[in-house]
Amino acid sequence: MKLISFLIFKKHKKDILLWDSISEKIINNAFGQYSFISIDTRHIINIAPFYLLKSLKIFLKNYKNIYSCSLGSTRGVLYIMNPKILNFLKRIKYSIECITGLSVILYYNPRLIISNTDNSVCLEFIDAIISDSIPLITIQNGNRWHSESLKNIKYMEHLFRPKGYHSCFAALSRCDIDMYRNSGWECEDYEVVGSLNTDTNLKTVCKEKVFDICIVAESINKRKSTLELSRLLRSFLKNKSLKVCVALKRSPSNKDFAEYYQELNYLFGDFAFLIPNNSSNVGLMFSSEVVIGIISTSLRDVFSLGKKIYPINFGPLELNSYMNFLNINLKPSQEEFNNQLEELLKMSNKSYFSKYEHIFKYLGSFPQDVRPTERLSTLIERKIKNF
Repeated sequence: MKLISFLIFKKHKKDILLWDSISEKIINNAFGQYSFISIDTRHIINIAPFYLLKSLKIFLKNYKNIYSCSLGSTRGVLYIMNPKILNFLKRIKYSIECITGLSVILYYNPRLIISNTDNSVCLEFIDAIISDSIPLITIQNGNRWHSESLKNIKYMEHLFRPKGYHSCFAALSRCDIDMYRNSGWECEDYEVVGSLNTDTNLKTVCKEKVFDICIVAESINKRKSTLELSRLLRSFLKNKSLKVCVALKRSPSNKDFAEYYQELNYLFGDFAFLIPNNSSNVGLMFSSEVVIGIISTSLRDVFSLGKKIYPINFGPLELNSYMNFLNINLKPSQEEFNNQLEELLKMSNKSYFSKYEHIFKYLGSFPQDVRPTERLSTLIERKIKNF
């Protein structure tokens, strides 16, 4: 249950309002000369009571704009409910959240709003209501899929992003922008920014090879792809003396870490080192010859910098959309897996770079010419000066 925070005593005006404080460390380097304040919107419901009436008036004046927004997934609701009634109730819910959110924005009165939470329906509503008066940048923080077939598949439903609205979408790559456009999203301004998380952690990159193979763990370990990857690797590693690690998605500070670790230890613990998530996970991948993963954005992060990757997918074909550009079988037999992995382990970095150089910038989430932090800084400067 979220806590409630009432904002009453006026604070000094800041240039930027960061809508999600959890991302402050990876974003604030792009703020430059501009002052900012961040608020916790994941664990706290923030309300500025003295601005609620004004928020309601602004909402009612622009309420038609919310019909371009998505209404999120249907997880946890009864599918027997009439879809029209369900959508009506959800629109009421998000409208109330939007009004309270608007009160917070009026309280802080920033020149720009930034969010690293790109799958918040409430923020879509806020964006649609106020983007004409205050610019809002939504930063993509992970792979997104738009096929409706995913929303009814167990362990896949949260990957689906129904078409909606962003006034300014700071995407990971040009590939993402094409996917959003083709899926019917309404967006006034698309910008390629890239992976800010990888940019922040690049300083920890290890240039020396420590591991032969690095497995990028998922947050859910019960998907068929994870089970198949465990089987394929165990068979491949027989009679081989290769050093393998698993880059975990969570750290010991997470409350469910013990259960999470146990699941992965059962799948990979007999042939790999399990390494908890920390600020050097990107470095861990760079210290490995080949990085293997399923749907992790980290694969795109390191791929765009020339690292050899091997994506696997035994789930819905829609999840292949990012990695189809590699022209490899993502659902290999044991023999295909063995041959492909052997080839990657033996291939020189120079040969790999030459083979895929033409798609690094299109698919990759770390542009080589200008770093993501610099790209976001330029975007911030433009948005503030143009309003």
